[in-house]
Amino acid sequence: MAISEVEWLDIFSGNLRDLLKEARMSQQELAEDTGIAKSTISKYVNGTQVPSVFTIIKLAYSLNCSVEDLMDFGDIVE
Repeated sequence: MAISEVEWLDIFSGNLRDLLKEARMSQQELAEDTGIAKSTISKYVNGTQVPSVFTIIKLAYSLNCSVEDLMDFGDIVE
C-alpha cells in the first residue's frame, strides 16, 4: 500500500515533533546544530515541506536518533 505525500508529511512531522521534545531541543537549537534555516525546520515540523534524504540524515544525527525513528510509519507501509 502506497501512502500519499500528505500522509507522509503528517507522519514525518509528528515524528520530528516527538523527537524534538524527547531531545528537549527547540526548533532554533536544531536549526543552529544542523545549519538548516529555522524557517525550514518549522516547515518540516508543520508538515508543509518535504526534506531531502540528506536533510533527514542531518536531522537524525542532530537529534541523536536513527533515520528510522524519523521515518517510522508504523503499519501503514507493508
